Amino acid sequence: MDRGADCGNYVNSFLDKKIRKLKLIYQEHGFVGALLFSMNFLIAKTGWFHDKWFFGRLVEFRGNVVHLNGCRFRLDSPLFTTAFKSRFILGRYERKERRVVRRWLNPSLPVIELGGSIGVVACITNKKLTHPEKHVVVEANPQLIPLLAANRDLNACSFRILNKALGYAEESMIFYAHERFSSGGTTRVTDRPISVSATTLAEIFADAKFEHANLICDIEGAEVELIAHELETISKKVFQFIVEVHPSIVGEEAIHHLRIEIEAVGFRRIRTSVDPYGDVLIFENTNITSSI
Repeated sequence: MDRGADCGNYVNSFLDKKIRKLKLIYQEHGFVGALLFSMNFLIAKTGWFHDKWFFGRLVEFRGNVVHLNGCRFRLDSPLFTTAFKSRFILGRYERKERRVVRRWLNPSLPVIELGGSIGVVACITNKKLTHPEKHVVVEANPQLIPLLAANRDLNACSFRILNKALGYAEESMIFYAHERFSSGGTTRVTDRPISVSATTLAEIFADAKFEHANLICDIEGAEVELIAHELETISKKVFQFIVEVHPSIVGEEAIHHLRIEIEAVGFRRIRTSVDPYGDVLIFENTNITSSI
């Protein structure tokens, strides 16, 4: 076996695929699209997306407050490692979700947000809304609620916070805290279980008295259970459905089935330029567009 030849064939095949994709992007989206694709590829290959302790120290030196998209966020919590804080100063934290909200979110409707975390997407969303008081943010992790509320107040936002988890069997759910605060959830078991009150999307709609709303969802794999139990509510009540899917937790087949189910009840997926948002999917409900 000629290992050198095999290696050369692999490299040529790899480069050929990248060049073909680059040409396609250039044809569809011009020079800027091709440039962004090339930059993202180079950044990924050089490890720039890894957490950087040095940049995290810069955040701490500047008082543990960072700026993203016109909002300020406090990071003075033991939940954050120094290295993790680099994601904020480098603009990597929730980058895809922030871009989607800023570009695609319809500001005229109320918003229900599942998985509020520390409030980055929530604050950026709230600033965009025509009626910012019509915004409910649900976060299951009780450890994050003080920081979520602090960041809401720091940015003079008006969303309401619910410390609950989606659940369909009991009045309370087990939330599993993770060593990385952003990875906790109800689907991936850890050695740090926390009991939290359960709710449903239908209950949130009823309590908020929203006829229709946009739904933003980042719940670490529980999006599959959401679709399984509340597809009817979503099909009747939700106009835009912005969801981060987690195939690494629930599997590719489950995500494929989620897309089939949501499209079967009248949602269409919004095609974005070169699909830059990866696992952040954007759907619009064709059944209620005319009523908005």
